[in-house]
Amino acid sequence: MIAQPFFLAILLLSGMGSVLYVYVDVRAGDLFSNIGVFVAGAVLNYLAVRAVSGDDSLTPRLTGLFGLSILSGLATLLGLLLLILPGLFLYLRWFMAWPIFVGERTNIIEAMKISWQRMKGWEVAAGLPVGALLLLFLAGLIGLDYFGHAPDRPSGLIDAFIGNAFMNALILLTYVVSVASYACVARETADLTTGA
Repeated sequence: MIAQPFFLAILLLSGMGSVLYVYVDVRAGDLFSNIGVFVAGAVLNYLAVRAVSGDDSLTPRLTGLFGLSILSGLATLLGLLLLILPGLFLYLRWFMAWPIFVGERTNIIEAMKISWQRMKGWEVAAGLPVGALLLLFLAGLIGLDYFGHAPDRPSGLIDAFIGNAFMNALILLTYVVSVASYACVARETADLTTGA
């Protein structure tokens, strides 16, 4: 159920971003890609949370997710500027804020608080797939650059599409990993409270 919208989002974002990047303006392509990845990530987050929870009455809540992204993103950026590790720590502690916001219908601050509490002790477990995606991202950038398909300087539409598809796929995969972490922690918490 999640795979089709995931691949469709990657194809659409990559295709339109590439066309804008190559034929219109680099800034237009970047702007489209950033807005598109946010919306696609929100929809994928919503679909994944709905599939995990089985609750068909959930809604994507795009405006709230935008506010949550700004608030947690600025705090994480500040942490990254301080010494990198505080930013990574904040990112991992707020890693489940999107799925909590959508799945539990909380407000922005409450979603961040709940994520902070639930992620306590799970930083390494969530950090491993995120770290693997980061390493894949870095290896991909090096590989794309080596083979002449660098995302920041495409020589044509195909190069731009390959670079955009790679970047969009990795970004959108972090949303899927976030929901998977949410499901695992929720299941573990439920098992602890029910004694199963």
